[in-house]
Amino acid sequence: MRMIDVFRSRILIAATFAAGALSACWFAVEARYGFSLWDEGFLWYGVRRVMAGEVPIRDFMSYDIGRYYLSAAMMALLGSDGLFALRVSLGIIQALAVGLATYLVLKDRDDDTPLMFYALLAAIIFTSWMVLQFRVTDSAAAITLIAALSFALQKPAPFRWFVAGLACGLVAMIGRNHGVYGVAGLVGALLIAHPASNWRDAPRAVVAAWAGVLIGYLPNLVMLLLVPGLAKAFWADIAFVFRMGSTNLALPVPWPWTAFGPGWPTLEVVRAFLLGTFFLALPLFGVCSLVWMMLLRRSDSLAKESVFAATALLALPYAHYAFSRADLAHLGIGIFPLLIGVLTLPRVAAFVRFVVAGILTAASVFVTAPIHPAYVAALERNWHEASIDGDTVTVSTEVAGEVALLNRLAQRYACHNETFLAAPVWPGAYALLGRKAPVWEIYPLFNRDAAFQEAEISRITAARPAFVVLNEEPVDGRLDLLYERTHPLIDQYIRDNFRIVAQEVAFSRLRLYVRDTAEQGCAR
Repeated sequence: MRMIDVFRSRILIAATFAAGALSACWFAVEARYGFSLWDEGFLWYGVRRVMAGEVPIRDFMSYDIGRYYLSAAMMALLGSDGLFALRVSLGIIQALAVGLATYLVLKDRDDDTPLMFYALLAAIIFTSWMVLQFRVTDSAAAITLIAALSFALQKPAPFRWFVAGLACGLVAMIGRNHGVYGVAGLVGALLIAHPASNWRDAPRAVVAAWAGVLIGYLPNLVMLLLVPGLAKAFWADIAFVFRMGSTNLALPVPWPWTAFGPGWPTLEVVRAFLLGTFFLALPLFGVCSLVWMMLLRRSDSLAKESVFAATALLALPYAHYAFSRADLAHLGIGIFPLLIGVLTLPRVAAFVRFVVAGILTAASVFVTAPIHPAYVAALERNWHEASIDGDTVTVSTEVAGEVALLNRLAQRYACHNETFLAAPVWPGAYALLGRKAPVWEIYPLFNRDAAFQEAEISRITAARPAFVVLNEEPVDGRLDLLYERTHPLIDQYIRDNFRIVAQEVAFSRLRLYVRDTAEQGCAR
């Protein structure tokens, strides 16, 4: 019997590594395709500025600090701050995350499920839902929390609660929303592991868990105390979120019943229906899994089904992330508790488990395919190679045109490394051209008050950008999000201090402004 256990452990380790390797191979293929001046550029610019010595949140608009320093450290080892170096660092994170998620799915299985084949299905599912390369850190955070809570629930003890709390603190540095979700799951785990009938060990567990949270988040706390200006910017950023009343630009939820119209359904209609089904499954799984978990608790099976219990505790918190902006990209992060939970459903026969995993694999690949750039490039066949700061990437015709335009503008108007202003949705332009932004708010999507705009105008005046590119395409089709409406004072400053140039821009949605002195310093 012992030899069987040893053999099974080796198969489990091999399956975990195979899953991570498969995901890494797919990431390596995708690393050569696609580029976004929007969100990917937002992250790339921030990492480059960190490698140049700046501090996220204080010196430029950013996510929380963790992902920047993590990527910057890995890129420093690679000796590059380029786009491929960033993608390699994210590819490593993705491979580790998929390997960990696959391990969680396999580790408690005691049925006749062939581990290697089940690992293959799990790896395909998890990799397909890594829908945006620059967001894999968020997906890894969700998987880490599931692993940490499972570790604590499997054999509740102070050290394990400390590890669970430590994970919550660490992922909070990736994104404060992950910290909130993790703490919510941690509190739930403490409650079910130490109910009123078994309260004697609860105080030590609570102290250990919160000590872990504090130590995990300690690097951020130390920076808030020691880095001048960071605490003020950090609390101002949190206050702004509360003033907005939301964490994101909301979109209508694509419920499955909204997919159908007159006539026979096309593949896109089927895809929309499946997408809506996944959204519907998030709250349903969250509620049903909590009920099921309580039944497991009463039957003393919680330790054996600790992974499923962890997904039950995190499903509804992460559903909040998916519904905050109800699109495929945000679903791709909020869905991991659901995916792992379905693949670890308790007391399911091996045959049923394989059928469910097979259906989930097919649905996942079909739904997520359009957001994977390698698939889109193969389908459209009109993508082109473009140089992204020295790295050759195959991109769509539109992106290739945008990259060429920015390079041309820099050569004509900012040939001596002058800065420029790109608003509101091209933060990647600064990373592409290797320039420091003349403003703090590099992704200006939301309404800002007069005091904030005046501070930004002061920065623009001091930086003296050579040109300004304004994108007038409404985000989500909302005219109220046009730059001239969200930042009217800055827009007027640009009109008053720059000369509009129409003939340079091939894209009708763009407005180009230049300083009268900019062209004089560059060769025509």
